[in-house]
Amino acid sequence: MTSKLNQEIKFYEHPEYGDEDFVYALIDNKVLVRTDFFETEDMMQDHQEYTPFLINDNILSGFEAF
Repeated sequence: MTSKLNQEIKFYEHPEYGDEDFVYALIDNKVLVRTDFFETEDMMQDHQEYTPFLINDNILSGFEAF
């Protein structure tokens, strides 16, 4: 998906534990972060309140950043 800041975000399940563990987000093919979500549905909503953003080397959710 592409965020409001035009950052490319790819979501991945844990390689061993799959949907029994948190979802990981790769932002702009640079930073991989573990989210606090088990599913991508909330992070991919149009309002992007739960989408992770990379801002000034910090990872923020949309509701924290905007």
